[in-house]
Amino acid sequence: MITKPYDRAFELPLSAEQFASIRNRYEWLRKTELYRNGRMKKTFETRQCLDRLEQEMSSMTDTVHTMKVNLGFSKDPETQGETRWKEYGTSLLRLYQAYAKRNISLGLTIGPRHDQNLLGYTVSTELMHGCTIEDFKTRLGLLLSPDSVKHAVDPITVSLESVGRPVQFHLNKTQAQDFITIEDIPLVFNYYRQIGDVLCREILGRGLTTLCAVADGDGESVIRRNNSNGNRIVVNDIEEIGRLIMDYAVYRFVPDVNHHSSTCISRIPIDFDRPTTIEWKSFAEIVNSFVVWLKGQGFTPKLRLTGGRGAQVILDISMDRIARNYKTMFPRPLKFDSWVKKAGVAGLISAQATDFVKTLAIAYATHRKQRLGLSAPVTVEVHDLSQRWWNILIDSSRAAVDTGVVGLGSIHHRTGAVCMPVASVPPMFNLESAISTSYYPDMEPVEFQPRYKSPWIQLVGSRPSLLFEPSLSSRDNPFSLVEETFEKHGWIPSQYVRLTSERFMERYCWS
Repeated sequence: MITKPYDRAFELPLSAEQFASIRNRYEWLRKTELYRNGRMKKTFETRQCLDRLEQEMSSMTDTVHTMKVNLGFSKDPETQGETRWKEYGTSLLRLYQAYAKRNISLGLTIGPRHDQNLLGYTVSTELMHGCTIEDFKTRLGLLLSPDSVKHAVDPITVSLESVGRPVQFHLNKTQAQDFITIEDIPLVFNYYRQIGDVLCREILGRGLTTLCAVADGDGESVIRRNNSNGNRIVVNDIEEIGRLIMDYAVYRFVPDVNHHSSTCISRIPIDFDRPTTIEWKSFAEIVNSFVVWLKGQGFTPKLRLTGGRGAQVILDISMDRIARNYKTMFPRPLKFDSWVKKAGVAGLISAQATDFVKTLAIAYATHRKQRLGLSAPVTVEVHDLSQRWWNILIDSSRAAVDTGVVGLGSIHHRTGAVCMPVASVPPMFNLESAISTSYYPDMEPVEFQPRYKSPWIQLVGSRPSLLFEPSLSSRDNPFSLVEETFEKHGWIPSQYVRLTSERFMERYCWS
């Protein structure tokens, strides 16, 4: 039963004693190794960096033809600077390769350098005459995009060269801070109390991966899978959810696909991650057509917005055995005998689940290209940057035992949006569009009040019916559909291995 919608926004205040308990627990946790050891990170706020570039270029009278970026990594073994230095160079080469395959020249010159304490790069990029400030901002955004950049030492130096006097400026890192902080826990507590019915159905009895808030200025949230006793976090009633929020400042819940201590997978999540190179409208069209295709295969899927940059399709399937026609596995790093010895039966069930997601994703892509004549910009390669940069990642790793995707109603750590069910992915990512494609499209938005931190939290907290989705069970997606999928598309893994992933995708999926 869905919690009754309220005519007014939910109340925020906790008692002083409750909030003091949260703060005391937080102060204890922040002194532990789990919180402090190597966790504090800084990153370059891309928007601020690009705004600074625009400011500098707007003040120049001469045309800029070359931009140089200098960055370095400490040689200190404790910071793994040498590894991060190699990662950055490799990422740039993969980006260069991805653009070159599409006959787009980045005009990059990459020069490694070193001194007594630092390993670094000087990266220069040339732009043709007539390029705009936006072109330069796009290029700088690419150079700052690798994850290893957050490990570079301050400052990064940017030089703009023109026929006149060159201009040079410095970019310094700031602490990466998530949307929810410890001061917002009273809001979080009351929000989850409002949607308790939905939350219980999502997470009870399942192992949880949680995000725990930290103080403003203390950086990114803490990822926690275990409690203070070292045991996996599992809650069995709504009171335990409340205590979890109070004890660890939890605000985001990722439930496992299996119930705790069980190897039976009871839901198969198909996670869609959108790269920045694909517009949301195009992303929405591809996900929506995938759902239509799934229904044509006999499945009954659920569709949700993650609250971040993507969407997820959920299939309620009970996967507790190996399909009789599951024969060819997708490649894995270890030899089969070593892998099975290490993973056991639970590992085989996990492998089948992840291979099932990969098979569905590639089967859809081949259908889209060969039957419909449309572009199928998708990939199942998590590690391959050159594939992911231009394609939607359909992430199969979330279907493995003891992992999962974010739970319905959970708050996103970057955007403040919530994971929400929809009948179709809207053409734009905002609250109004999400409402229009929800199962309550006539729901009226309320005037946003800043004390609720996010309009998503305010509206969903006061109108929990927005989290309604049709009730399904494993009977709606019988295991026979898994066996039919492997039977019909069993050629995919062997051909994928024979051709290698990129050649296979180019032949059967990509335009």
